[in-house]
Amino acid sequence: TSPEKERATVYSVSKAIAILGTMAIPLLRYFFMGDDSSLWRKVFLVPAIFCFIAAAIALFLARESDAFLLQRISYLSKSDEERRKPTRKERKENGQGGIVQAFFFCMKHKQLRFLLISSMLYLIPCVATTTYQSVMSKTALLSEYDITYALYFYPITNALMTLIAGLISDR
Repeated sequence: TSPEKERATVYSVSKAIAILGTMAIPLLRYFFMGDDSSLWRKVFLVPAIFCFIAAAIALFLARESDAFLLQRISYLSKSDEERRKPTRKERKENGQGGIVQAFFFCMKHKQLRFLLISSMLYLIPCVATTTYQSVMSKTALLSEYDITYALYFYPITNALMTLIAGLISDR
């Protein structure tokens, strides 16, 4: 577990490291595709195999968080009658819902507000650059080698923005 006041930073650091892992795609493009775009399937075969192995390892090694375990123990220690009867607080919380209520809830809480703002600062550029590869090939008429080279910069920028978002969120 991470310190409460640094959770977003720890999360953003781990996510930024994972995002840098996407640099494997341009690297594999360079080795498997070269200048022949018909060989794209080979590029994604290696990450697919890696992900299946990682998922299998996580399936056996992942454990529940302490907060979940404490909540589960509390629930299991109640009688059947107590489990069926929701508290006044639970009824009030369950009565709320929807995007508008969620937005206002986020705006009332400082940490959630900054998480929302930093996430938007991160997501808007990501969405804007989603079609970057097709723009490079169709509009800019770049070769596969040039596109592969340009694709190295996307994960670096993405990881940097993720790290900044986590730091902003903790502040």
